[in-house]
Formats: sequence, structure tokens, C-alpha cells
Amino acid sequence: MSYSRNSDEALGKRTRKLEFDYVRGRNEKVLVIVKNFSGLDAEMDEHGLRAMAEQLIQAADKLASTNN
Repeated sequence: MSYSRNSDEALGKRTRKLEFDYVRGRNEKVLVIVKNFSGLDAEMDEHGLRAMAEQLIQAADKLASTNN
């Protein structure tokens, strides 16, 4: 999903999956890096926001299972 302020087509009509890298942090726990996270002041519709939230929850679940 593109979260461009200037693109009406991008809001809610295309879905781009977030990209995650899982890396080991200083405390030896695995951390996640969201490689293509939206910048500040991103305008998003309900669909785009829910799609992003779902992907973030899935990444958090994977991170929790990795660190336990």
C-alpha cells in the first residue's frame, strides 16, 4: 500500500505488504525492522490502516514466539 499524501489511487485500492527484517539486538533478543514503513504524516484510509495493523500484529506475534 502506498501511503502517499498526493495519490488518491494509492489510498485503499492497492495493498503493498510491509517488509520486515528480523535482527538480533544488543540484549540478544530478536528485533524487527520495518523496511518500508510509512513516513510521518501519512494519510491512510480505514482499509490501509487495518491492513498495516494486521501485518504489524503478525510481525509482533512472530517476534514474541522467537524471543520466548
